[in-house]
Amino acid sequence: MKKRLQLPFDGKRAREVRERKGLTLADLEVRCERAGMRITVSTLCRWESGVFLPTAPRLGVLVRALDVDIDALLTKPEATAQAECA
Repeated sequence: MKKRLQLPFDGKRAREVRERKGLTLADLEVRCERAGMRITVSTLCRWESGVFLPTAPRLGVLVRALDVDIDALLTKPEATAQAECA
């Protein structure tokens, strides 16, 4: 069984990035395949809606397909959490 890395992936932010770039889910599916892995429209939709989370390798493909820094797709840490670490 694969062990999943728990990343603070934010599907809403992923959808916002995709829409800001003027891409449909079908467009993104094609870009993901070009970036190295076939990720279906259904899977992309489930990630954006929060039903599923991507694995670390798939997140890497998504980042390349959207041409963004990984931070653009992760939940921003709370200001209070940052204060605790300071």
